[in-house]
Amino acid sequence: MTATGSDPYYYLFKEQTAVAPYMAVKYRTSVPNVMGELYAGSVQSTAYGGGDYAKIDYIADGNWHVAVIDLSGISDYNRDTNKINYLRYDFIAPQKNALPTGAGIDIEYIAFFDTADEAKQYEHELPKIRETFEITFMVFGREVYKITYTEGDRSIDEPVVPIIPGMEGVWEPYEINDTNFTVNAVYTSTVAETDPAPMPDKEEESTIVGDETVSEEPTDDRSESEDNNAENKGCKSAYTVNAALLVLAVLSGSATAIKKKRGDS
Repeated sequence: MTATGSDPYYYLFKEQTAVAPYMAVKYRTSVPNVMGELYAGSVQSTAYGGGDYAKIDYIADGNWHVAVIDLSGISDYNRDTNKINYLRYDFIAPQKNALPTGAGIDIEYIAFFDTADEAKQYEHELPKIRETFEITFMVFGREVYKITYTEGDRSIDEPVVPIIPGMEGVWEPYEINDTNFTVNAVYTSTVAETDPAPMPDKEEESTIVGDETVSEEPTDDRSESEDNNAENKGCKSAYTVNAALLVLAVLSGSATAIKKKRGDS
């Protein structure tokens, strides 16, 4: 709380209320020479009538401290019924001179107890405010999702990996560990690749003579007499296929070999 005037205060109660006599205030401030003041009234009016008050001497070291105040020491506090019509708390006031501009104090709690021991032994911690973190999901360098999670969470509603035709995608492995981090999509192709048909290593001739097929390596060692004898024996139907001259026609993933006809002799 920060003072915006010379006499900052607020009312804890503004109607008749039964209040235990010991009030505990957990505070911290770094402003020197300041104090707190408490005014309690049992009269019907909620306005301060100028009676005495209880004073809180603050320790201005910036650390948390607990001050315990005995409200029964205020003359306007009804000791028989513990009932008051108002309780005004001047949370920061100057001990001397004027209140510094912008003077402030942090107050964690104000609580009331039947005995001073109960007030001193009371321990209270504000619930911890958990931090939030972000997970950014990326596809090929572009952000597609951003998920926010809270400190301590170890699971999230994971988004669906965007669909890309012909590919299967998954998110890369990750661990939720109370930090901001990025997760990339990993895709693999679902289209099968077809290996091309192997080409022969060397030329090979196949000669069809009648009903028989004879494979032989090309040679130039035939004698002229053998060539003459072949001519004299008459002309037989002969087809020679040179494997090096095969033409591969690839259509819809299949290959068809076409034989080239060498002329009749």
